[in-house]
Amino acid sequence: MERNDSTKPVYRDAERNYKERFQFIYSVNDNFICQRYFKINGFIIDSVNSLELKEALDECVMLLKDDLKSKSRVYMWYNSSSPVQMTGFDGKNEKTWLEYPENAVTFNEPDEKLNPYDVTFNFKFMMDNKVVYEYIWDGTCYPKYVRNSVDITNSGSSYRDRDQTMLSYSQSLNKAMTYGRMDLSHYIIKRICEAMSGDPERKYTKYDIYDNVEGHFEDGKFVHDVITDCKEYAYNSYNKKYVNEWRKHTMKKTLDYFDGTIPSKN
Repeated sequence: MERNDSTKPVYRDAERNYKERFQFIYSVNDNFICQRYFKINGFIIDSVNSLELKEALDECVMLLKDDLKSKSRVYMWYNSSSPVQMTGFDGKNEKTWLEYPENAVTFNEPDEKLNPYDVTFNFKFMMDNKVVYEYIWDGTCYPKYVRNSVDITNSGSSYRDRDQTMLSYSQSLNKAMTYGRMDLSHYIIKRICEAMSGDPERKYTKYDIYDNVEGHFEDGKFVHDVITDCKEYAYNSYNKKYVNEWRKHTMKKTLDYFDGTIPSKN
């Protein structure tokens, strides 16, 4: 603990220990939904610019989008004004299709006049406070209630310890949305750690060799040409600027070594 001139304690060590090297942030319109700091034991630096990490993070985004989609379907079913297919009695008559009573308590929302991307969801994975991966998608397709009550932990704290026969409408709705769903915050951390750690000799996919099929006419016939190309999996690595500066620094020395001509990879 250190003290400044105002004699108030400054817990700098505690703050440093709290913020780990890695974090992910999930937000809507710049409002944080979930932020998690975490460690990666056995971290492998080559994983940062790899296809394996991108696939892992794409999977995390897919799970977040599927979570919103599923909860939107539940919400729309609970608040549908259409007749519900269920067997019951309307007075003395048995019916298969029942209407919601006029005094039913629902969360029907007024029509929103939103343009695409007026509401946006954002997922970021960061390393050393630098963005490694970011994905943004349109959130106007989800009901307002779902957008304003996102809980990726799916904790169920509002209904778990209560009499299940006495749940309020909002508690019943929350239970239907979250019951049996996994804690996505825990899974995301686990998935990222799996992609960025393990055997120190682990090989990562840094680029892909692929063929482009083109063609030309020769003697009246179409001839296919196969052109081999290379696609590198380079993302917003935390050390990208450092690598570029070092490359510039060593370029002259490399050119001098090869008499001004760098030989082909082939």
